[in-house]
Order: sequence, then C-alpha cells, then structure tokens
Amino acid sequence: MSLRLSTVGYEGKDLPAFLNCLAAHGIECVLDVRENPFSRKPGFSKGPLAQALEARGIRYVHLKELGTPRPLRDKVKTDGDYDAFFQAMRQHLATCREAIELACDHVCRMTCCLLCYERSVDMCHRKVVAEMIQEQIGGELELMHLRTE
Repeated sequence: MSLRLSTVGYEGKDLPAFLNCLAAHGIECVLDVRENPFSRKPGFSKGPLAQALEARGIRYVHLKELGTPRPLRDKVKTDGDYDAFFQAMRQHLATCREAIELACDHVCRMTCCLLCYERSVDMCHRKVVAEMIQEQIGGELELMHLRTE
C-alpha cells in the first residue's frame, strides 16, 4: 500500500471551506509546520484550529521545529530569492532530525496534511518539509498539494 502526504496553505480561505477540503481528501491528521501557529485569520490560530479539526475527527499536531525561522522568512520577503530560501530551509531542516522523524511516524500511521499559510506551495517551506519526509520514508510516499478553491 502506498502512503500519501498532502500539503495545504490556508491563505485566502475561510475555516469551513478549509475543513471541507481536508475531509474531501480523507485527511486524518494535520501537521502544522508554522513556527508560530498564530493567525489574524479567524479560526486558524493553534487553539481554535485544533478544536475545529478535532470536532471533525481530524488530529492536530504542531511541529514548531519544522517552521521557517524568522531570519529566513525576513530574507525571502526582502529579496524574493526562493531558490536560496529553499536551500537555506533544507539546511535548517537537516538539523531537525527528530521533528522530521516524528512527522514521518505520523505519515506512516495515518493520512496527513502539512499546513502552512501560503497559498502557493512554490512559495512555501512546506514543499521542502514534504520532500524531506518523502526522502526519509522512501519512494512509496505520494505527495499531493491541495488547493482549497
């Protein structure tokens, strides 16, 4: 049986549409990979999001260590160099082996989705996190980037 890992960004989405998207894709566990799981968007901060997910039977796990450190966030906002950003994220995540292994453990046991803010996976560190989980688990992990439109 092949394993699947999804990723999603909630930018521009409301909570009900977001939850419906997760349910439609059979997500059993959300792995929140924001360094700071707080949001100005109603329902997407750690506490309220965890409650809303749990009410829908979806587990919530915050993996702070897999978030983007502020200096890297600030640099890519300033220079827009996503190639350098993704390379720096890969170097940072290489120091977070325990958190990557914990994520892998969840992915091997249930259908998981990595959560961050950015709509486009091509502008978000969750793409690198997903790739590193895929490398750790091996070729049987299918990656899917969800769109909540």
